[in-house]
Amino acid sequence: MRRLSAPLLLIALLVGALVAPLPAQAGAAGSPARSVTAAFESVVIGHTVKGRPIRAWHLGDPASPVKAVFVGTIHGNEAGPARILEDLRDGAPVTYVIGFHQPLHGVDDSYVKTHSFATLLSQNLGLPLKVFHCNHRCHGTMTQWFNKRLPGMALTVEYGDRMTWTQKHVTGPAGLLASIGAAR
Repeated sequence: MRRLSAPLLLIALLVGALVAPLPAQAGAAGSPARSVTAAFESVVIGHTVKGRPIRAWHLGDPASPVKAVFVGTIHGNEAGPARILEDLRDGAPVTYVIGFHQPLHGVDDSYVKTHSFATLLSQNLGLPLKVFHCNHRCHGTMTQWFNKRLPGMALTVEYGDRMTWTQKHVTGPAGLLASIGAAR
């Protein structure tokens, strides 16, 4: 199993929308602050409509040819899936685009080019395979745009309304890494 100490991993989270403090701040509700050991750089890459920072963390070896972008939350009200990426960011150092969302409960299996990866994610995260679409309420999704225009694979993972502690801190991070052939 390949270790992700070499790849460069960029984790983008809507920090202002999350409950967890930034690494340099004190821990929440009496818990100790966790130090960021895997990230070598933190950059504000934009701001939300309400002015909160959209922060990205670089992890791994910047010289690595393998790159991955994981987006923890898009809509600002999906703090559960963001915890999976925070766990990776705050853990030991760790080539795909995966959007984690709530509440549709499943792994998107809309694309032929991503079917095998979607199946791996589905098995490793314990979520069913489903086909997600916009129902004519949008002009496409980020993963649709990526898969149509760029090489590589983009997938959407939808958790249910409420995520368990195990999903956030055990099966989420471990399942994500196992799906890309990596380990801590």
